[in-house]
Amino acid sequence: MSSNAMVLRAGRRECGLCDEGYSGRALSRHVRVIHLPWYSTPATACFTCWTQHLQPRRLEEHITKHHHNTQREQDIRFCTNQHRYWVLLMFGFLRYLADRLDRLSLRGLVALACDEWDRMGVAERAQLGPPSDTGLMLLEMAARLHGVEPSAVQACPPTHPIGLFHWRNLFTLLKKLSPAERTLAQQITQLSSLDLSQKVVDPAGSTIWVVDSHFHLDKLLDHRGRKITTMKACYMDLFDHSQEAPTYGVSMAVASYAFPEAWPSAALMRALSRSQDLRICIGVHPSRARAPYSADLLNELLRCAGVVGVGECGLDYTYGGGESMRGAQHRVFREMLRVALMGCWPVVIHCRGESQSGVSGDCLTIMSEVLKNSHRVYRHCFDGDAQEMAEWRGAFPNVIFGVSPVLLRNSCHPGLAEAIRCTPLDELVLESDAPYLTAKHPWGLASVISRVAQLKRLPEFVVAEGTRQTAGRFYRW
Repeated sequence: MSSNAMVLRAGRRECGLCDEGYSGRALSRHVRVIHLPWYSTPATACFTCWTQHLQPRRLEEHITKHHHNTQREQDIRFCTNQHRYWVLLMFGFLRYLADRLDRLSLRGLVALACDEWDRMGVAERAQLGPPSDTGLMLLEMAARLHGVEPSAVQACPPTHPIGLFHWRNLFTLLKKLSPAERTLAQQITQLSSLDLSQKVVDPAGSTIWVVDSHFHLDKLLDHRGRKITTMKACYMDLFDHSQEAPTYGVSMAVASYAFPEAWPSAALMRALSRSQDLRICIGVHPSRARAPYSADLLNELLRCAGVVGVGECGLDYTYGGGESMRGAQHRVFREMLRVALMGCWPVVIHCRGESQSGVSGDCLTIMSEVLKNSHRVYRHCFDGDAQEMAEWRGAFPNVIFGVSPVLLRNSCHPGLAEAIRCTPLDELVLESDAPYLTAKHPWGLASVISRVAQLKRLPEFVVAEGTRQTAGRFYRW
């Protein structure tokens, strides 16, 4: 006789995560006690012992027995001073789930949860029941702390990463983990430092380290009239000192070699690979779509140490040449995407043109024809609005967006600031695109960081650290 049959005969139901099962309508209690961390239901948690009691009466008994006259009430219960701490814990738990489920961002985790909801039958949804008023109030509170309009946060199915806080969504995601990962998940107590600054110590007076996720080293040196002698000398000169932003340091920079006529030689690639804080992307810029390039050389360069992606490549409808130029761009773009697909390389996308030109839709159409929707995509130098972001997320849940000095041009891109404000830091990376735009070298990122911090009402060091972590996860260094 099977163990499942024995469980059912004893009047218990299968929970889908373990063999123990649950009785009656107590699925919520079973999941929160057995499978979720202690803080997932904060109102009945002890924030001193890190234990979950599920019922207010039992929490009171615990406090009376273990903490009577020994500590301040606000250090034990879920009070105002614990709210931000709880939100950071929940984001840390979601980060764990995203890493285990191979999702680069929490938006990707939202998409996965929505897919699971779509697959559920009527009976499964009825088993979970409707969200409680208390659960919805917690989501509303978390949204306000996070600077998000509460109406934008829906629980079942989720419309925002905060909606994943609800136990029903966590339950559906836990089903996709292995038994060992579920056991570890129940013990996760890690803080996220991505979006709420109040629980992160400000490193006053110390260097703020940033990642410049996209710049053009070849063009930067050309603009300075420099010839490369030793990479170390050029690199130290470019990054280690700055009169413009003395409190910033570049911990990593990603150089895009996107012009085939300036692709590095094998000797230069060996020199570049010795730099611990430099990585390389190789591709063909849409402006070079009509120029010949060597596919053999491209593949040879991609095999070199220090290379982390393909790009930039894509479409740019601001160049002349009519349909002939567009046709060439489409052809080369497809070729670059196939290279990225075959080598499992993340791809850096250049997508530029007037909104009415349809360039964003054309990019997504071509990418969807070639790539899997789980592919890692970096929308370089994003200049669109929230709707365009949503379209890219819908097509490629593992997309990230580059925030460049374009953000400083409010009059040219009126919807961009609001899109950046509403986007979690784990979907954003910083880029100078030097020597183009207004940043003539990577230190021009200081103004970009300041603007993002202003939009999100965060300290600059939190923006720098959050985007630095995003770049590291995307490029896997």
